[in-house]
Amino acid sequence: MTMDHQAIEKIEALVHAAQIGNPGTDTPTMLVPKGYELQSLENFQQSPARFRGSFITSSIEDYAAYVNEEDESRVFVNVDAMSAKAFFDLGNAAEPGHGDHTATLTLEKTNAFVACLNAHESAFGQKELAHWIEDWHHCITGIDSNGQEMTAQKLAA
Repeated sequence: MTMDHQAIEKIEALVHAAQIGNPGTDTPTMLVPKGYELQSLENFQQSPARFRGSFITSSIEDYAAYVNEEDESRVFVNVDAMSAKAFFDLGNAAEPGHGDHTATLTLEKTNAFVACLNAHESAFGQKELAHWIEDWHHCITGIDSNGQEMTAQKLAA
């Protein structure tokens, strides 16, 4: 029985793949002789090797509830973008994680907040300021010297 060159190369590749054995990953993998690509076997398992997920919301209450359900998280806040991203499997320098289980919060700017941003550091004349306060009085509160909340009408008095 004679074998051609391709058959011998395939047998050598199979022998070599068997000799390599377990490459030492947390996810079951195997070297497949097609160019020796590392292939994950996770899609053949009953369940994933680890949890992956992205929770995305604009509700601060829902975000806080989701983040607080986890034992460990690292949260990064972008004040300018009004957003936060929590990583539940980030790990540390000694034992890095995959960082693919996350929760993202992106707050929406309300009309009142946009009006405050636009008014910030603006020079108002008395009449313009009175109109601005009249337009947004329902959103304006203050605190008196006793720590009690004051409405816009009380502030104006």
